Amino acid sequence: MPDIFILKPIGKQKKRDNDNLSDIHFPYGLVQVERFSINLIGTTLSHAPRKVIKGYVIELHHYPGFAMIKYYPRMCKNDPKKYQLRSKELGYQLSYISLRCILKQSALLIKIYLDDNPDSIIGYVGQPDNYDDRSKVDVRTAQRARVYNRYVLSMFQSHKYAFPEDQLFRDLNLNFIRKVHKHERQLTTKQRVNYLNMRTNLTAHEKELFNFMTSATKKQYE
Repeated sequence: MPDIFILKPIGKQKKRDNDNLSDIHFPYGLVQVERFSINLIGTTLSHAPRKVIKGYVIELHHYPGFAMIKYYPRMCKNDPKKYQLRSKELGYQLSYISLRCILKQSALLIKIYLDDNPDSIIGYVGQPDNYDDRSKVDVRTAQRARVYNRYVLSMFQSHKYAFPEDQLFRDLNLNFIRKVHKHERQLTTKQRVNYLNMRTNLTAHEKELFNFMTSATKKQYE
């Protein structure tokens, strides 16, 4: 029986000019992808539900001065929509404990990254989908973004970590985390350079950023 809830590194992939990164959202400036594996427990969506063990991959996408964290079901690694699939498409639903586990492991990887790179910034996308387009609740924000943001706020203490207040990031269902140095809320010189480079990298590819917006938000920018 495979190990459950144990995070294991499965390798690093450095970007080369000839790499096909079509399955990686926002490949611009990408330096390296670091991958980790974890097995979680779910229940099939069928007339006779049964417990199943499903492998998941957590990825750290490294860019100059910042990183992005993402996860997806291992069996969907070749699916271009692997970062936004829901239970209905997958045919099973993760248990509450499994959901908490993958969020906690992702948060631990974020903390490790910031400990190793205190002047860098790390973030995540709460990827929107058709469910968000049909929702009547907070139509400008993806459900995933709302869930992730609440969890992140509970895990990262405000006197040690800070989050951007930029409306652009909220509209993109993006959130970024950085370390606070000596209880100073302002960016350090190095953090400011990394923040500006990250923002420049994002805004230089505006068309791709629309993929991170709900339909309601897109209309505000059209």
